[in-house]
Amino acid sequence: MLAQRAGLDLDTRKLDDNAYQFIPAPADEVLETLLNVEKFLYDEGIPQPPNFLDAGCGIGNVLLIALAAGYEPVSGVDLNPAAIETAKTLLSATAIGQYFKLDIGNILSYDKYNSFDVIYYYHPLGNRRLQIEFERKVEKECKKGGIIVAALKEDLAITKRHDFTHLPKLEASGLLKVFRKNA
Repeated sequence: MLAQRAGLDLDTRKLDDNAYQFIPAPADEVLETLLNVEKFLYDEGIPQPPNFLDAGCGIGNVLLIALAAGYEPVSGVDLNPAAIETAKTLLSATAIGQYFKLDIGNILSYDKYNSFDVIYYYHPLGNRRLQIEFERKVEKECKKGGIIVAALKEDLAITKRHDFTHLPKLEASGLLKVFRKNA
């Protein structure tokens, strides 16, 4: 296993209290969805590999999946410095580790959402009110034509908005929801 080769202790219970909650995403569902999204973007004429952000990336497990799926570069942001250091170690241990960027920061004040073709999150905040605030921020700041892949989405108002299109054919399961900001 890659984590063992990199010498990582992945017991996330040891992360400090400022961390976002860690909920492991089902890797097969994430991979299938990300591959579907990537194919969709290529079919829509994106000229280069799509770039990718995991908001609340934790230790970087989804970033590895995104790299494997062909996203380049991949980026992550997380509040917890220990999680970011673990993610750096994990991603650096891969042959394609040079294609990543990690930031320590609060996803509620992060100001680069409009830089990404695909923004992924897996319910990073334990507080429902803050989670909805975060989701609305991502939706507002997502660039036109950008894709949001959201797991355990709290605020479903996006499904009724005219500036987003729900793309259920790209979803591997009901857990992950895919939306595109209309150009």
